[in-house]
Amino acid sequence: MNERRLVVLLPAVLLALLVCGCANRSTLPPDQNDPSQAALRDSSGSSGNGYAVIHSFADDPDGAYPKVERLATVNGKLYGTTQYGGLYNKGTVFEAQPGGTERVIHSFGKDAADGQQPVAGLLNVDGTLYGTTLEGGTQSLGTLFKITSSGQEHVIHSFGSGNDGTFPKAAPVLYDNVIYGTTSSAARAGGTVFTMTRNGHYHVLHFFGLHDGTAPVAALVVVGKTLFGTTQSGGKHSAGTVFSITPEGRERVVYSFSAGADGAAPSGSLVQVGKLLYGTTNTKGAYGVGTAFDMPLNGPVKTLHAFGHSYDAGSPVGGLSYVHGWLYGTGSVGGSYSFGALYAIDTRGHERLVHSFTAPDDGARPLGTVILYGSKLYGTTWVGGTVHTSIGGYGTVYTLNPL
Repeated sequence: MNERRLVVLLPAVLLALLVCGCANRSTLPPDQNDPSQAALRDSSGSSGNGYAVIHSFADDPDGAYPKVERLATVNGKLYGTTQYGGLYNKGTVFEAQPGGTERVIHSFGKDAADGQQPVAGLLNVDGTLYGTTLEGGTQSLGTLFKITSSGQEHVIHSFGSGNDGTFPKAAPVLYDNVIYGTTSSAARAGGTVFTMTRNGHYHVLHFFGLHDGTAPVAALVVVGKTLFGTTQSGGKHSAGTVFSITPEGRERVVYSFSAGADGAAPSGSLVQVGKLLYGTTNTKGAYGVGTAFDMPLNGPVKTLHAFGHSYDAGSPVGGLSYVHGWLYGTGSVGGSYSFGALYAIDTRGHERLVHSFTAPDDGARPLGTVILYGSKLYGTTWVGGTVHTSIGGYGTVYTLNPL
């Protein structure tokens, strides 16, 4: 079975597991008579929150399967990536109007040097978008690229030509006019933090090892003069870490997850609110399907919420966005229909389910968080949508009102 065929089948397998209840979204059964759970269910439907799908992806020549953690905006339009679809089935960069009109501005994979399979969001730098692809480039190990809003794309670095890291999965960030990013692996290490100057000078700032984490897959966040990030594995307990790194390359582990009540496998980016950082873990915690946490800049992590009880969201892949006093995120499973949910948590840990995805029409398995643009929230789901197929749809862009 070729790779394209295998990945295309994954959503169908996932949806089948969710329908039969085989996906472990909770270790506790729903309590139909629990008033608090009834309130949770009542607040999670589409009634009153303005939820609407503004685009359903349709595959070639349109995109398919967006894994973007958060959308970017340029001049009143939304921009993101899809891992597959496009003219060559190697992924796309797409543009969407807040009102719903969508177009592909670049199809990856036209030639061997171009990137393939973008799985991260985009960084807007003065109207030019920067991003990464998981594969493709001259070594087939990923690229760093830039693209204009009109679709002029240029690969500025192909990974794997030396010990410079491979398979980037996170969006780049900008600090002091220098681009910072991560690769999820390297030839002799568990990933890297890299820099790229605006004139094209690439430098590996740090190589990860088991002791300080492996597999950084989330975008970095700038706090003062320091960058913070997460690794999905490695650390003291092999369950992932929160780390900090300076522009000079001084890296330290701020916290090692224990795979206990504090969770494991953080895969989303952190967000700063006041003097604290907030984030999520994808698994473990009290119910086995992840946590939301906060932490001061020097640690340790404190669990704000354990996902997975009853109709709650579960297994968050993306991070959190802070909007009007609420931390928004998504669970890739769970919710009232088991197809994933959008939730909001305040800084004290009180959680509300904002929307439960029903699949297929309004989307399923959200892998990223939302952004606020104007007065509305916007996000994506990995599968589902109104383009009905045997595999459950190719994903969506959606909007809704904030709380």
